[in-house]
Order: sequence, then C-alpha cells, then structure tokens
Amino acid sequence: MVDIREFSVSALAGNCIGFFAPMNGGKTQALVDELKRAWYYDCNSIAYNSERNTRERDAIVVNGEFRHPAKTVGSVPELRTDLEKRISQLGASQEGQRGEVVIIDDISHHRGWPLRVVGIDEVNLFSLTASEAREMMDLMNWCIKKDIVLYVAGLIYDFRHLPFGQVHSLLPYVDIKIDKKPACMVIDSSGQKCVRTAKHTQRLWKMSYSQERGLNDVELPRVDFVDKDKKPVVDHYVAAPFFDQTVLIESGQNAGRGRNVVYLPVCTECARLPYREETFRVYDAIVRGGNPEAVLSNPQLTAGILEFLCSPDERWGKRESDGRIVALSHYRNEVGGFSSL
Repeated sequence: MVDIREFSVSALAGNCIGFFAPMNGGKTQALVDELKRAWYYDCNSIAYNSERNTRERDAIVVNGEFRHPAKTVGSVPELRTDLEKRISQLGASQEGQRGEVVIIDDISHHRGWPLRVVGIDEVNLFSLTASEAREMMDLMNWCIKKDIVLYVAGLIYDFRHLPFGQVHSLLPYVDIKIDKKPACMVIDSSGQKCVRTAKHTQRLWKMSYSQERGLNDVELPRVDFVDKDKKPVVDHYVAAPFFDQTVLIESGQNAGRGRNVVYLPVCTECARLPYREETFRVYDAIVRGGNPEAVLSNPQLTAGILEFLCSPDERWGKRESDGRIVALSHYRNEVGGFSSL
C-alpha cells in the first residue's frame, strides 16, 4: 500500500487520493491527518462534509470526539462555490504578514499561503445519484487543472455489501486509492474478539429499537462486539435487517451507552444480513407480477420489506394507484451505473 506521507503536498498537487474502508475503519482519521499535514508545507486546506450527515455540522468528527473544522454543504456545486470564494479571498488578501491567520466563515486560513489541499468526507453521500456523481467528477477534474490535492474518504459499499449509490463511478478518477484494513470488532460465539481483517460494514440496532420500528415479531440475530476503547458490548445489539434504509446516520459517542444505530467493521465470517433472502423473494414476486404479500408467512416482516422496496429513496418498486406493486425499470446512466425510471 502506498504511504502518501512519503510525498510532499507539492508532489501530490493535481492528484485525487481516496481513503476507503468499512464504517469506523480509519478513513476519516487518515483524511484529517492529511489536512493537518498541509500546514507544515505552508499550504491552506479546507474540509467539507455533506448535510446528509446529520450527526456532524461544520466539522469532521473522528471517533466521536475530535472535531476538525469543516464546511457543511448540501451539494457539490455549493462546495465548489465556497471553495472558489476562499481561493479568491486568499489570493486578494495582500495586507499583513505572510502566514498570519485569516478567518473566512469561521474557518482559519493563513495569509499568503495557497489553498492547495481539499478534503471531502463521506464522498458516498455526495454521489447517491448519477447527476451527483457527474458533479463530483467535474470537481475532480477541476481540482486537477488547479493543481489542488483532493482527498476523498468514504464507503464503496453500503451495509448490505451492495454499491453505495453511484460512488463506484468515481473510482477511475482517483489517482491513489488507499484501502484501510481495520480489524473485525465482533465477539464470537466463544466469547473472544475476532482477529480477522474486516471487509464489510455491519449495521446494528439497539434491541429495543426494533420494537420502535414496529418489528416486534421479526427476530434479529444478536451481535456482541468491542467498542473503540476495546470494552465489550454484550447483549445490547442485533443485526439490522437487510431491508433497512440505506442512509441512516449513527449518533453519540459510545455504543455501550445506548445509541439506537451503530456501525462496526466486520469480516465476512462475522457479517450478518438477516432477511436478505426473504427480501429478494418478495422482490422477485413483484418483478414476476405475482402477489408479494403472499410470499412470506409473517405479515409484519412482509410489511417491512414492502415499505423498503417502495420507498422513494430506495426505488426498487412502487405502489400504483390501484394498490398493485410494480418493479421500477432501470437504465444505464451517464456515469456507467444504473438508475431507475
């Protein structure tokens, strides 16, 4: 794996570096480390995150504690407008001593230094649709022309092990791709922490949360694990079902203190995807024009799956005015993935 710390910021100018890993796998820490490193090369830096991440506002948070200053934006065009404004203001700021602090919208920069380093956290949240991915590609190309080092961090796959939005289409534009390799955090059936390398993101629900979601009669497998302080969290969480919504932000600092939703890096052997098969059986009935409500014997489970499949955010199917559920058609989009009609 490439150690980018061996390269100066100027040597990386005009390149896009991507940090990818399962949730809580170290990618945001790596991004923040590079933003900090810019200071030693007399370069300004700026970090951005998406307003879809409701947990963090105008900051990138590492391990639920350290907050690195950032600008929260709603879209890539908004990001680029803010970035161009900062570059323009720093270029026009001639009065004063080189290196002295200049505040632009509550973020510190340094007079006379170029804004050479840009970091985008959770790039997958900026690339849920083909049009958003196209905007991100355009930003990547713009940064190349401006000799800006662009760092992106995010997920390639969601908790179902499926492509996260259209983020795959960005990978050909990433010059240096760094896959972080965290350890699996699950406590196995013998009571020992797993020591295999994590490859997936595991979403967990607090046990009582399944009742809040109206799934009292849906059994979910218990998952025990160690938190970031290596403290065991036992008999508190279950694996979220395959039909849970794609974008769901965890909150709080410590999983052992009762967050409703938490994420773990897990290996293939420890990963759990309850009701994956059942979801596809119901979906297959929709595709073939059958009755999806007659596939499973558990009405509560069927209702949860159909709610997911017909969600306007997920777009697997839709309910017609006459009550029928039909599958949505998909087409090859401009960034090489598939979008629904």
